Amino acid sequence: MAAEKGFTLVEIVIVIAIIGIASAIVLSIVSNGRTRAQVEGDARRLSGMLRDLQNNALAGEQIVLGRVSCGFSLPPSAAGAITIVPTYLYRNGATCATTLSDVLPTFSLSPGVSISAANGGVRFVVPWGQVWDGTGAALLAAPVQYTLAKSGVVWSVCVYPEGRIEEAVGAGCP
Repeated sequence: MAAEKGFTLVEIVIVIAIIGIASAIVLSIVSNGRTRAQVEGDARRLSGMLRDLQNNALAGEQIVLGRVSCGFSLPPSAAGAITIVPTYLYRNGATCATTLSDVLPTFSLSPGVSISAANGGVRFVVPWGQVWDGTGAALLAAPVQYTLAKSGVVWSVCVYPEGRIEEAVGAGCP
């Protein structure tokens, strides 16, 4: 009797299991890459916004006609915040206590990306672009760190007292 050609049930099950495992690995890699790209993109956009605020302060940018600019601020973020609203400070009489938040673009995070609530915010003061803490009470003494995270992927944007702005992988300032 001639041997029958074909596959046994065990062989078919093994092949299906191998294909399933390989598919799961590939999908995991693709998903992790997408998450990494979202968090990295948000970190780069946030550092870009901080640089814009800093450049506005250095240039003494007059955002609202007839207002004397005092500074540009990115306030501390709240836990679970999905947007951050920068503010424009201008002189009202002898003080620079008046702010507007509706004249600057709002920074919105990608879906699922969170930002740390531990940062104290920063303020860039006109005309030299000095970096102050988010309340405007004192010059910045230590780096302010904005940490963005999603599904275990973490990026940090750091603003240093001398004005340097950097983004880096991980939860620490380089």
